[in-house]
Amino acid sequence: MKWLFLLVVCLPITLLAQPGASSNDKKDTDCDGRIFTRVQEPAKLSISQEAFTDSIVAYLKSKKVLFSDRDLFYSFILTKNKEITNLFNMLDNSDIEKDLEDALVKYAHLWLPAKQNTVTVCMSVKCRFTFQKKKLVMKILS
Repeated sequence: MKWLFLLVVCLPITLLAQPGASSNDKKDTDCDGRIFTRVQEPAKLSISQEAFTDSIVAYLKSKKVLFSDRDLFYSFILTKNKEITNLFNMLDNSDIEKDLEDALVKYAHLWLPAKQNTVTVCMSVKCRFTFQKKKLVMKILS
């Protein structure tokens, strides 16, 4: 009788239980719900900005993207594990947007995460990308 009772009580619980966290859920928990906008040591590139933009330009050229003079402003979250999430074009939807976003995510490992009190934290980063005839200039705004 006790086994029947346990079966009746536990079976619905196990059927309604949610599966373990997916990889997307893991990325959201990397930040522990804390995203900084100002920190003691802001996120920065592990290589020069020129080398980083050269990598992006090479990637865009491999995708046969046509450059035209324009500015694009992006906001994203750099996690503790050097991943870019919540990538957002702050101005418009241009034809270059998808390829540039792919390049930013591909080269996310070249960023050094932010630190607050010597602890690695997630940070909201804003960047301006200025395209000028086969040249890309990047400025980190935050």
